[in-house]
Amino acid sequence: MGFSFTVHWICNFLVGLYFLEFVKKFGVGAVYAGFGAVSLLTALFAYNFIVETQGRSLEEIEMSLSTATPGKQKQNLFFSSVVDKLKFSNSHEEF
Repeated sequence: MGFSFTVHWICNFLVGLYFLEFVKKFGVGAVYAGFGAVSLLTALFAYNFIVETQGRSLEEIEMSLSTATPGKQKQNLFFSSVVDKLKFSNSHEEF
């Protein structure tokens, strides 16, 4: 949420900063057409990539977003590789 609010504020700042310059250079119609194009791209992104969650439980949402196969727990690959390296290095020590 914090990231989206930050992006929103930055975009609002940029629109306010450059709007009049764009209107002078391109005209009002072209500027609003550009805003419309960005809105259309945003709507297409939301339709294709954001999951509908209405009427679903948290467990159903989590299962649909999970990449793990059913019955198999996710592994933290970084942690497991570090543990494997430690086991390997300790098993080959010479006394």
